[in-house]
Amino acid sequence: MVQPLPMDPSCQTLHNNHPTQFISLLLKRAVAGGFAGTCSAIVGHPFDTVKVTMQIDNKLWRNYERQSGPLKHEIRGQRGLLSPHRFKHLGITLKCAAQILRNEGVFAFYKGMLFPLLSSVPWTAATFAGYTVGEQLFESISALPPGQFSNKKFLIGGFAAGFFSSFIACPIDRVKCLLQAQTKSRFNSSVRYKGPFHCALQVYKHEGFFYGNYKGFGITLWRRIPNFGIYFIVYENTKELCRKRRHSSKSSGAEILLAGGMGGTTACIFSIAPDTIKTRVQTAQPGQYPRGMRSVIKEMVHRGEPATTLFRGLPPALIRTFPASAMYMFSYELVMKYLHNESQLPR
Repeated sequence: MVQPLPMDPSCQTLHNNHPTQFISLLLKRAVAGGFAGTCSAIVGHPFDTVKVTMQIDNKLWRNYERQSGPLKHEIRGQRGLLSPHRFKHLGITLKCAAQILRNEGVFAFYKGMLFPLLSSVPWTAATFAGYTVGEQLFESISALPPGQFSNKKFLIGGFAAGFFSSFIACPIDRVKCLLQAQTKSRFNSSVRYKGPFHCALQVYKHEGFFYGNYKGFGITLWRRIPNFGIYFIVYENTKELCRKRRHSSKSSGAEILLAGGMGGTTACIFSIAPDTIKTRVQTAQPGQYPRGMRSVIKEMVHRGEPATTLFRGLPPALIRTFPASAMYMFSYELVMKYLHNESQLPR
């Protein structure tokens, strides 16, 4: 029987050491996380634009249903892997992407990207800083040896990462979603928001700082806290499984890419429903959803929208998540190995 192998140096933590060592680890992870967020944003933003459009554009779905039949009939029929319902969602994903390309051009896939690109450094730094705090807190309470493999530790660390990063991610998501939701055709170039900073200024001017920036904060917490718990558990377990198969103490670059993609994809499946609600809340007119998530669900029931409405945007989200998450963790591990002065980088 193969014995558990030690963690990578970038995943090892401190226990009962001097506070300066903890701060050093915290800063290293924050720097690595900030760099990783930038790489991930560049890779994943076009898919995110398609996802947001699918989540809020009811007209797009009605037009598609008129052409190919209502989706709810398929839900009551075949439910297997090859169900026509599944292919319809893939079809509407391609139709949505084609519509954006035809009406707005290729650069429309990157609309709203500047703000999340610039702000990806603080929120991803906050993610890994929060993960470090949660991880250290669990080790202190449970007296777990440093570097010991523990799913509970990964879960608590992930929860802390989701909680702390939500305070920075919520305002960023608000601006990003508003920019992605507005459409500009080649024949009509008038738009409400001229860019991310203009959008942020208008939100502050008309809705105030707290309500404007933290609209949908509750649903953001509901989405991000379990999302990162799942993410880090799947990521660390995938790496551990790969290391055991090779009888190695370190993960290769390919294994990190695989683990990052698997972690992100699994977490995405569980977080797409609250993400859809969050998008509707954050792009709504003031007063449209006074009770946030409850108002959105009440409106869906009143309109007779099926439960599958909550999973709108899942295909582009999954397509986006694997490469973006793979690049996210690969970049993070690469920088961490460099900061640990290791000559053997992932290959």
